[in-house]
Amino acid sequence: MAKRFLANHGLANNKAITADFRRDLQQLIAKAELASQKDTELVKLRRENSQLMTEVFRNRVRSESQQSQQSQQSQQSQQSQHSPVYSAQQAASATPSCPPSRTEISKLDVSDKSWDRIISEAF
Repeated sequence: MAKRFLANHGLANNKAITADFRRDLQQLIAKAELASQKDTELVKLRRENSQLMTEVFRNRVRSESQQSQQSQQSQQSQQSQHSPVYSAQQAASATPSCPPSRTEISKLDVSDKSWDRIISEAF
């Protein structure tokens, strides 16, 4: 590599250039190439790091948004559980699912009630 470098610069046949100089030049060229490779790798790693940081940030924002939505849904659910409508539904669903007996049906107050209400009270 050092010989090629010297030839490219018109110094290949120069008698003043010793073998030690060529060896030193070869080492300097190797170090320069290694530094260039490291710089290229560093640029590549910084770009990759930047992309990963952006992805982490987006995931964090998305996760916080989902947690916020879940928290809101949980609060709404808790609020609805404390509402009278939910309590009545829950109480109705807690009753046994077996059909009422004829005596229970005959005891039902059906005056001024819709069929839907009569059936929902019966079951």
